[in-house]
Amino acid sequence: MAMMDRDASSEHDDAQASESVTPTVDAVPITEAAVPAHATPITNATVPIVQVTAAVLEDVASVTKITLPPPSPLFDTFEELYNFLQGFHRDHGAAIIRCASRGRHDFNGQTGPTEISYRCDRGGKPITTSVGLRKSATKRTGCPYRVTAKATQASDWKWTYKVSNGRDHNHGPSMHPSAHIIHRRRTPAQKELEKRLSKHSKLPARAMDNIIRDSSTPDNAFFTQKDIYNDRQRIRRSEMAAQA
Repeated sequence: MAMMDRDASSEHDDAQASESVTPTVDAVPITEAAVPAHATPITNATVPIVQVTAAVLEDVASVTKITLPPPSPLFDTFEELYNFLQGFHRDHGAAIIRCASRGRHDFNGQTGPTEISYRCDRGGKPITTSVGLRKSATKRTGCPYRVTAKATQASDWKWTYKVSNGRDHNHGPSMHPSAHIIHRRRTPAQKELEKRLSKHSKLPARAMDNIIRDSSTPDNAFFTQKDIYNDRQRIRRSEMAAQA
């Protein structure tokens, strides 16, 4: 049940791009006779340039509802349920994080909770921007979305999930899984590889990122180059502290 107690970490910077919009007119034929003799050419664009930023894309996404999970089948283990549920949300522009648990039962020699509640990672009160505080990777919107995983004696301790009624997402889907910290989480194998590669002081973070990414499956390669850089710095600081 190790997966039941994992915590998310790290940060993410939103990507930004821009695009110019060329001034256009309605597709109506304009004849020479229709142009007044005193008319002068337009020398400046009358349509403002639109900056296509992450905020603009978010506004566009907000009009799209996030697809809810289908009715739950029975899962033999919690790990199977969690992998399905988190993968479903990832593929539909969302992410869930654990917020509560209760009940205890022995699952094949390991004691764990029988009911685990998850919320959208954009739930909670929005963080107020203040001087000296880092920008939050995930923008909180107070999203009320909740889904609960449960195993009962009646189901022979197999797992099912249920989305809370009336608690849909209050925002649109993200543009990419890397927008969610939990989807960028490194696996134990990736962390071990990071430790080995960090010993090579001349290896750039970009090369380190490529090596780790090439050794990963597509479902575990949503981390960013900055994530790898931060991990490398953390590993080196830890090693220096151990040698002091």
